[in-house]
Amino acid sequence: MPPLALALAITNAKSSSSSTGIAATIEVYTNDNGNDLLQGYRSAFWFASCVSFAGFLLVLAVVRVRGGHGHQQVEEKEGESPKTGSLEA
Repeated sequence: MPPLALALAITNAKSSSSSTGIAATIEVYTNDNGNDLLQGYRSAFWFASCVSFAGFLLVLAVVRVRGGHGHQQVEEKEGESPKTGSLEA
């Protein structure tokens, strides 16, 4: 596995577990000692929604800053076939 993909996978796993732990803590502290479970679930839901929206805004900002330079089109010369990402030698 390439180092960048491995780093992204580890970051994704750690952020998922951290977010789940924080949401569970919010749920426990806002459910009125178990008397209002729905309020605890709502609080955890809104936490998850806000974190997801913040991530969405971050992605929009990064895509906007880069301006699509990550995907450069390769011009095909006449008579040549386009190169693919195969693993053939």
